[in-house]
Amino acid sequence: MDIIENPRKITFIDVDQTQTVRALPDLDGAVAFFTHIYNVGKQVNSYIIRDKDAQQFPIGFVVNSENAKQQWAKLLADSLRTKSVQESLQNNFNGVFDYY
Repeated sequence: MDIIENPRKITFIDVDQTQTVRALPDLDGAVAFFTHIYNVGKQVNSYIIRDKDAQQFPIGFVVNSENAKQQWAKLLADSLRTKSVQESLQNNFNGVFDYY
C-alpha cells in the first residue's frame, strides 16, 4: 500500500496506542499492540494481518546507554529469557507474547 501517494484517499489518524482499542468501534481498521487488545478482553488472535517480520523486531528490555553494562540491567534482561518468566507470561497473557 502506498501511503505517500495514498491513491485510495485513506484517512490516517494518529491515536495514542492506549486509546486505539477504545476507538475501534469508530474505525474501519487500526494497528494495535496485542497487550492493549488483551487488556480490554478482546481476542489477541482475531487480527486480519500480522507482521511477518515480528521475529526480527521483538519487544525487549531497554535501558539508557549509561546503564547498558550495569549488572542489574543484564540480570533483568536475562530473566526475561527464563522458562519461569515465559510460563508466567503465557499463564497471565495467554497468546499475547511469542518467544522465538
